[in-house]
Amino acid sequence: MNATFLRQFGLAPLAALCMSSAFAGSVSGPYLIWFNFAGDRDADTAIHNFTHAFDDDDPRHFAGTPLEGCWNPDARLMIREYPAAITPALVRAAVMRREAPASKRLSKLLTGDGGYDNYDGVIVIVHSPKPTVMSFSARGRIKARVAVDESGVADWPAAFCDVLPPISRKP
Repeated sequence: MNATFLRQFGLAPLAALCMSSAFAGSVSGPYLIWFNFAGDRDADTAIHNFTHAFDDDDPRHFAGTPLEGCWNPDARLMIREYPAAITPALVRAAVMRREAPASKRLSKLLTGDGGYDNYDGVIVIVHSPKPTVMSFSARGRIKARVAVDESGVADWPAAFCDVLPPISRKP
């Protein structure tokens, strides 16, 4: 039963309750932390432009494209304002070298261990022969993708969306 139907029959309070409870217990996001170890300014610019494309508050911004549903206005990409314990050295050890103790520590930090906010994962641009994006989810899963499309051009948003970790924070 939709809210318009309920309002039409004078049940506006019930409509308001239905609308507010539709988002109860849901978590917006994702909330991610960004590290650009390659120092690639084009990647920074492309991802910044992509993640800020909702400045016009139009949720249809990517409708009909492969990027539809990847990013939303409630998502966050932390570039420098993240817990001090999530260091570049820890991220390199966990994501790039896949060291088990570092992975375990990073997972704990992402899930709020130590009184920090919860995050869904880390996105990393790595220094490699081909532009590459990697992610580390709060559950410890690592994904990687070369950020080059079929024509050989860097496509940072598509690679970013392909490695995006799932939202794992609790409401």
